[in-house]
Amino acid sequence: SYNEKEGIATWTKAIMNEYPNFNIVGEVWLHNSAQIAYWQKDSPIGAIQDYNSHLPTVMDFTLHDAIGMMFFEEKSGWNQGIVKAYNNFVNDFLYPDINNILVFTENHDTQRINTLFKGNLSKYKLATTLIATTRGIPQIYYGSEIGMQGNKAKGDGDIRRDFPGGWAGDSNNAFKKESRTKKQEAYHSFTKKLFSWRKKTPVIHTGKLLHYIPENNVYVYFRIDNEQRVMVVLNNNPKPQSFSLDRFEEGLDGAKTGVEILSEKNIDLSQSLSIAGKTPMIIELTK
Repeated sequence: SYNEKEGIATWTKAIMNEYPNFNIVGEVWLHNSAQIAYWQKDSPIGAIQDYNSHLPTVMDFTLHDAIGMMFFEEKSGWNQGIVKAYNNFVNDFLYPDINNILVFTENHDTQRINTLFKGNLSKYKLATTLIATTRGIPQIYYGSEIGMQGNKAKGDGDIRRDFPGGWAGDSNNAFKKESRTKKQEAYHSFTKKLFSWRKKTPVIHTGKLLHYIPENNVYVYFRIDNEQRVMVVLNNNPKPQSFSLDRFEEGLDGAKTGVEILSEKNIDLSQSLSIAGKTPMIIELTK
């Protein structure tokens, strides 16, 4: 109701005035970018109704919706496959502060992503790389980093299971590397490497996002600031792909080489790029 809306605005404005370095995240569980953007502070959409929620951060549920579908769609089309991510980000102009929205694959009320993916590590790597390298603030739900599963259809308790370890009598202690299973460690080592890199890479936090229409289910985008450029390639196609780099000239800005941070390999960007099926690449560009 109108009174509830005004209550939200009054409460958040008071909190943010008192604690200007504090942040509040609103669970705006809607499925349309314009409707979500309405609730972010200083929204031009809210201004149509002379309304300002003063809420700094909203959740990108439309991206969450896309993630739940696109990695199962191995054939690309106008609205099929990883183009769903591209179609989500083309609406970024609706948000007054695009770097202050929360991006996520799952939370305590949704299906566990590793259950949805049926324990497919390749799909987990693609989805997690996406939220770790796109604009916004990534949220990781506990246990995803070890491949933890839980079925929403069985109730909220099943998607909120105890993390294995930490208590006497636990047969599996996933807090310690030596105690993790081989599968748990595969998930954990990837997630740790990805987010440890992200933590020390400011361009991913605040840099401009430049993206290109996917082709053959391959999505390419760049994060750019005055100091650094990072190229992200997400191959949602099950087959390896090779493609010319000519159309990415603006993003590459003359770079002919780079370092792929997941494999730690040097990459030749002078003419073309090859990528394995169902694989992400994150390339720090060098000149």
